[in-house]
Amino acid sequence: MATDKISKKDQQYITDLQSGNFGKITSALTQLEEDGSIAVLPAIIELLNSTVDDDITKRAYKLLCELKQTTSVPIIIEAIMNKEYASIQEMLLRACWENGLDYSKYLPTFVDIVIHGSFMNAFEAFTVIENMEQAIDEDIANEMASILSNALNSVSTEKESLIKDLIQQFNP
Repeated sequence: MATDKISKKDQQYITDLQSGNFGKITSALTQLEEDGSIAVLPAIIELLNSTVDDDITKRAYKLLCELKQTTSVPIIIEAIMNKEYASIQEMLLRACWENGLDYSKYLPTFVDIVIHGSFMNAFEAFTVIENMEQAIDEDIANEMASILSNALNSVSTEKESLIKDLIQQFNP
């Protein structure tokens, strides 16, 4: 995946992904593995949200896991925050840590998901935070630790250990 501009080729990929035709969709996904652009990313996310086909789901998800362009990060974050994509939020979160891009700018978003999300979404957001290799500003780390500490009494027992681990990570 390479550029932000929507070319005629990218528009054709988008049309094929939205066609509902299995052959066109799988052909577009195959081509996107070799020659996609960020412009097609919203259509891939929408396809993930709307398909019931396991093969299409796996292939579209694989594309998200192989993203390497930093310009895709805001698109993924927007999808994670979009309530229309609640059913695929866990998959989107997992793709964040699998693709290894820098999501540190969105640390508060992931902390919020750890606190307020389902356990599986919280676990995936926790994993994104744990895998952040970028240094976190001390003031932000302290703020996140404070938010997590305040939330400790209001979360399920299964999330308590995640939150305690994050507090420890932010305030070693």
